[in-house]
Amino acid sequence: MRKLALILSLLGAQASAYHFKAGEVWMRGLLGQVVYFAQDSSTQINTGAIEMSLEADYMFDSNWSVGGTFRPLFAPQRVVLGFGAHAKYRMVKKELPVVPYASFGVIPSFMIATNPGGKGHFNLGLRPAAGLEYFITRNLALGLEAGITPSFIFGSGTRNTMEATFDILFGATWKI
Repeated sequence: MRKLALILSLLGAQASAYHFKAGEVWMRGLLGQVVYFAQDSSTQINTGAIEMSLEADYMFDSNWSVGGTFRPLFAPQRVVLGFGAHAKYRMVKKELPVVPYASFGVIPSFMIATNPGGKGHFNLGLRPAAGLEYFITRNLALGLEAGITPSFIFGSGTRNTMEATFDILFGATWKI
């Protein structure tokens, strides 16, 4: 009962300041769906790809941040391990609990085939994205993000030189 009361009080608490300060570190955990709209025949990720993301952002000022990302993707007979670095610009309006943002990142990733005879490869991609963070408390926000990742493929057994994905991710952002 105490846990329920605590959760309800946190959700009902008004976040009186929707701002970010220089030197703060914010974490994000995201989960979502990925669609490959251009892929090499060795990739073979058509349906059922689930992407997770764990990110850390360091705030330079109230709008700009840089961060790092660990972004694994799980699909039938495939695992993709992505890592990245990004810059993000948040459009903060203190009177609104919604903070839209735009980001741009570099995402190197390793596609690992988990089936016998499958082939893996290395991708180097760029990821522009946009999203919204809805603050439910001063230090906790729920969010939605959409991004596209065109990438170059490197590896033996690949036929194409490029792949591209579109993803929609849902998650939470919290201040450390």
